[in-house]
Amino acid sequence: MVNVPSLVSLSIDALKRELIHGDDLLPHVYELPLELFNSLVECLPPLALQKLQSEMPFKNYDDYGPSSDDLKMGRKCGRYGNFDTAWKALFKFRWPDLAECVKPVDWQQIYWETHVQKCKS
Repeated sequence: MVNVPSLVSLSIDALKRELIHGDDLLPHVYELPLELFNSLVECLPPLALQKLQSEMPFKNYDDYGPSSDDLKMGRKCGRYGNFDTAWKALFKFRWPDLAECVKPVDWQQIYWETHVQKCKS
């Protein structure tokens, strides 16, 4: 029997393509429910993840709830998944032998630094 893709997986694939090739959906992507947004973040290629993260409307995008500073300043909480986990997964997928040697604070930065170093060599 053939495995039929779910509506969610088809939608996520369409969003991935749109994030890579266009900007039309970006404002709407940020309005996705947390579970769907996180599913999308977990399966994005590096360029789409970078684009999504850099266009985030909130600075507090790695938190699931508001910090005490956010509450004091009246900012909306960043409810949009953990990008660092996605960058770490991408790094481990691309360079599994280096993943155990590196303990960075910022996986996004180490991903792009390693990418550039590999391109230069």
